[in-house]
Amino acid sequence: DASTARSIVISRSAGGNVWSQPSVLFPADREAGISYHCAPTPSLVASDGHLYRAFEQSPGYSALMIRTKQPLSRIGPAGIMNAQNWEATPYVTLTRSMIPHTWGPHWIAWQEGNAVEGPDGTIFNFLRIDGQSAQAHNKAAVLQVVERGGNFTLDFLRMIDFPSTSSKFVIRRSPTDGLYYSLTNDVTAGALATGNIGARNHLVLAVSGTSPLSNWTVCKTILLDDTGFSTALDSARFTGFHYVDWVFDNDDIVFAIRTGYRGSNSYHNANRLTTKRLPQYARACNDGQAWRRGV
Repeated sequence: DASTARSIVISRSAGGNVWSQPSVLFPADREAGISYHCAPTPSLVASDGHLYRAFEQSPGYSALMIRTKQPLSRIGPAGIMNAQNWEATPYVTLTRSMIPHTWGPHWIAWQEGNAVEGPDGTIFNFLRIDGQSAQAHNKAAVLQVVERGGNFTLDFLRMIDFPSTSSKFVIRRSPTDGLYYSLTNDVTAGALATGNIGARNHLVLAVSGTSPLSNWTVCKTILLDDTGFSTALDSARFTGFHYVDWVFDNDDIVFAIRTGYRGSNSYHNANRLTTKRLPQYARACNDGQAWRRGV
């Protein structure tokens, strides 16, 4: 089964319509049990000129980061396709000692990391947390790239409060105000009360400060289920506004959503891909609590 042995590859396109044959950067090894996993999270061109990308080694979803060995300006468009121009950190496995005891004895895992640059140039990996519970919800894990003895490594930093259930998210820094934003499926009070902690039927805009490690705050509800299901359980089962990817477009955010809505056989198995525009995203996060009225 090829799906159990996936390599890290890269393809190149001049305009997005025609793509090159993929080059293998880090090959899977079926006999050694080495395979790789990721999600549609950002590839980061950092201030040091290197290209960073978060992955996981599976099975087990151990975290790692890859990057170009030199700045892109030195490698050039052709060089980025050469595996010799890339390096990877050793992988980091989630251990029980990393999980706060207040989270209880529940099974926890991480996956689908984001490469995020801090204001001082530090590179972080923000990962979603699986196995969220009534004791521990709206959480994320943070790892940090460290240069140790000339080696490219990744260290666990800490768990943080972050408005997301067990669902992929994307974090980007605004070129306008320098704040960090994300579109996430948060665990609402209603979801918690009805036991639907994993629901992905509530999409919000969240903001941090001038550091991605600052407190994250929900600014605005972007989408919520209006299908009229008679129970919260059915809404959680069949409606999903999730796996959002998005970009800044001047003062707006343009986003694409994997959407399970009005006819999907589950929230997970999307029957639509929808695209939307959020105008004046910064204003939405400067509106105090006014956005909560009527939600």
